[in-house]
Amino acid sequence: MKRFILDAFLILIVVSIGSTLNQQQPESTIQQRIDEFNRQIEQEEVIEPPVHRASMYQIQENAAGQLGANISEMVIRVVDGSVRMIASAFGQ
Repeated sequence: MKRFILDAFLILIVVSIGSTLNQQQPESTIQQRIDEFNRQIEQEEVIEPPVHRASMYQIQENAAGQLGANISEMVIRVVDGSVRMIASAFGQ
């Protein structure tokens, strides 16, 4: 008997949830909500971002980053000079 009452109670809960979810709003209510939303959007102030260059913002590097960039440039110059010297020595 307890199981029957418990099952009936659970079925009642499932049916009530199903009927709540199955209720449909009239189309006029949905249209009113859409119109209200559009009016709110029209009343809002449009904020346009400032126009910047198409490139990325300039990044200021810290001291370690600047040191790494300088060392990298120096290594590139040394390798380039070495290759040019070797190439000129072999007649290229």
